[in-house]
Amino acid sequence: MRKIIFIFPIIIISLNASGQDGLIIRNSQNGKAWFYENGTRITYIKFKEDEYSTGKLNQLLSDTAVILGSDTVLLKEIAGIRKRNPLHKIARAAGMPLMFIGSIVMGEGAIDFYSSRNSENGVKFFLVGAGIFALGYLPYQINLGELTIGFGGEWKIEICRSCLTQ
Repeated sequence: MRKIIFIFPIIIISLNASGQDGLIIRNSQNGKAWFYENGTRITYIKFKEDEYSTGKLNQLLSDTAVILGSDTVLLKEIAGIRKRNPLHKIARAAGMPLMFIGSIVMGEGAIDFYSSRNSENGVKFFLVGAGIFALGYLPYQINLGELTIGFGGEWKIEICRSCLTQ
């Protein structure tokens, strides 16, 4: 289960009363922070790479390296992290049935148009289906929040071993 916990500059607020291992991404300007415990999925990008990778935080190797998925990643190589929030999961889950229904309506419209070319119903069904599909696809176009880490970034990443939580 993924837990992302909002952390104040000094006090760490958590759902558990015990120490946890994980990563803290802290804003150097305002002190806000996010805690990713072991087992959490993290979407990250390395310097000089074009695409984000997603991996489960499996192990903290040292103060400078972690295992994300099957890759060993140095913290200084991470250029950015995409912050997930529950709205993305909910909106994408709601968009899937809309895309399915829109595809069916578009297909029905195309079949109706080709079977009777003089009918306007086929074009109307196709356009309505395209609109429903576009509405369902919209949540997939909403980008995740990006935390810029590394050179000149306002976020800093640190390893936290047995973080005391209150």
